[in-house]
Amino acid sequence: MKRIDQKVQEIEKKDKQNRIIYIAFVVLILAFMASILYYQDVIAKKDQEITEEQVKNSQLYKDLEEKKNTIEKQKNELEASLNPTEYWNEIKKQNSVEGYISYLTNKWAIEKPESAIQEAHAKLQSENDVIGYKGWLFCGAKTNDGTYTTRDIIEVVYREGAEGDFADTEPKVGDIIRLKETRNRRTYPRNGERGRNEQGFRNKTRAYVAKVWDDPNTTNFEIFIKYY
Repeated sequence: MKRIDQKVQEIEKKDKQNRIIYIAFVVLILAFMASILYYQDVIAKKDQEITEEQVKNSQLYKDLEEKKNTIEKQKNELEASLNPTEYWNEIKKQNSVEGYISYLTNKWAIEKPESAIQEAHAKLQSENDVIGYKGWLFCGAKTNDGTYTTRDIIEVVYREGAEGDFADTEPKVGDIIRLKETRNRRTYPRNGERGRNEQGFRNKTRAYVAKVWDDPNTTNFEIFIKYY
């Protein structure tokens, strides 16, 4: 009969062999799983490429691309057809507050000569009427030391040649403003007088600051606007 220590040695030997086989099996499984994950990733990317290619070849994609090209072509043709002289002559022919404001603020790809810009300002500041409305509007307060405080009634949306944030700064002659409020705002025929103009300044339109009123006897700051 084998001695007990021999049997123990045989058992330990078999156990060692089993552990080696087990480790080798685990390594094989891990390698197999890694290869599966790799090929899954390759297949997924390939499917994505096929999907994108299918989208580009679809009729809907082609139609949208055609419409986009058509719109861009029409835009370029429109910009090319706008003659600066004809455009300005049409604005003068209309002779409206809305037209002059639109001319000053538009960002179309069309030349606006400096002489025309200055003439638009002159028309809006002139005592001679242009088509539209006009009146005095309270917009803030100004102390004796010259400090202006907005009342959050209006914001400046255009100031010739200015950059940066000037929305809540003191309105100046030549500025273009709009209401911050959602309701229309009353304007008055003359600063300090009772009564009001029939047509109030509407909240979705713009107005031109033609004059400013800085009365040393009051902190009220008012502007004379022309609007539509």
